[in-house]
Amino acid sequence: VPAELLRSEGRFDEEARAQIRAGHTEAAELLALVAVDPVMVEAFRDTNERWDGGGWPAGKSGDEISLAARVLAVANAAVAMASPRSYRAALPSDALVNELWESAGEAFDRGVVATLVSLLEAHDLDLIPEGSGSE
Repeated sequence: VPAELLRSEGRFDEEARAQIRAGHTEAAELLALVAVDPVMVEAFRDTNERWDGGGWPAGKSGDEISLAARVLAVANAAVAMASPRSYRAALPSDALVNELWESAGEAFDRGVVATLVSLLEAHDLDLIPEGSGSE
């Protein structure tokens, strides 16, 4: 993925999304070449699959997606929502949890979302980085 694309501000257009998808696929192939555990390669490759089958690269759904990939997908989304972007502030914790629940059963495995939310609440964890302006 070109560095200027990674540094760009605002939302990505379809061409940029295609470049990111291609870069993600190439990265998974490189991980496989350097003897990374195949379970982890699959988990990395499939983090953009959706519980309802609407994701990429293969359009897997439900239990076709490895548990490791489902966990990474929810964690990645949570950290992304908790991080400020050029086009929006970091989401406050309650809004972040609401967003995860709204996507549960569609983008994400409900069980994985429930587990993350339980862990956040049980350990009083906050994904919002200090200095993000959303504390």
